[in-house]
Amino acid sequence: MIRTPYNKNNERLQSEALLYASQGYVVALQDVRGKFESEGEYIVSAADTSDGSDMVDWLASQPWSTGKVGTASCSYMGENQVEMAKVRNPRHAAMIPRAASGGMQYFGSLRGGAFELGASADWFLSNGIKLRPLLPASVPHSDFLAAAQYFNLTPVVPKVDWHELWRSLPVTEMMKKAGVPPTDWEGFVSHPEGDPWWDQFGYVKETDHFDTPGLWLDSWYDYGVGDIFKLVRLVEKNSVSARTRENQFIVIAPTVHCSYEQAAEHTMVGARDLGDAQFDYYGLYLRWFDYWLKSADNGVTRMPKNPALRDGQEPVACRE
Repeated sequence: MIRTPYNKNNERLQSEALLYASQGYVVALQDVRGKFESEGEYIVSAADTSDGSDMVDWLASQPWSTGKVGTASCSYMGENQVEMAKVRNPRHAAMIPRAASGGMQYFGSLRGGAFELGASADWFLSNGIKLRPLLPASVPHSDFLAAAQYFNLTPVVPKVDWHELWRSLPVTEMMKKAGVPPTDWEGFVSHPEGDPWWDQFGYVKETDHFDTPGLWLDSWYDYGVGDIFKLVRLVEKNSVSARTRENQFIVIAPTVHCSYEQAAEHTMVGARDLGDAQFDYYGLYLRWFDYWLKSADNGVTRMPKNPALRDGQEPVACRE
């Protein structure tokens, strides 16, 4: 299961779905509440915990299902896996959260009390818009499917001078100055860490408990690589079973945000040549799901707990 705010019909997600489907898995791609083809109002991360668990229940109840559901994908789609995991749905058998540290740190927007304008402003501008065109509710589903192939509901965002926008005040007015329709930006930039306002979202807290084995990925050159260790240690500490506590693995790749599988023979990060950073990531993902969803004895749980990938080698243990 992959739940996304980025349009389930985009090429990258379709490719990921086809990879798993080619190995005998049923793959469900779902637009999160209020996005693209899903109904309801979109509020960043607010409904992902309950909606994700409901979707797991629905999938597990289908006649073609074994009753075990795995979750996958990166960034927002990694975060909503962790946010859902705190429900401890017994059918959520395994997860692969990639670049998911924002599931604990206020969507990754607050760092030590300071709001990160760069990454946050770009995300809200491109992906946080609450409004979208809708077909009338009376339209038959068959007509909707026929019409959907002719429309692209992805927003075309205005061009902005970021350096000028970042220096403008007040911060709460930035999205309006950029000409963006309504988003949750104003609330995110006006509430400090620890404010009860954040309780409406699904972000992980120190008091949450977990029972889903996890294969976690992040990048040395991503914004949240330090926080991912903190999040995984929290999941380990608050696991309700030894099975879950002993099966949280972290892979740190020499790449940037969500680009593990695109690593090349000469992987470049900015001007830095990291050499051959290729690794069979998808093979690792499949081994993880095969173990937890198909009961394959493939030894995946015997790999190092905290592997760092470098120069295309097998994972080696790294210090935190």
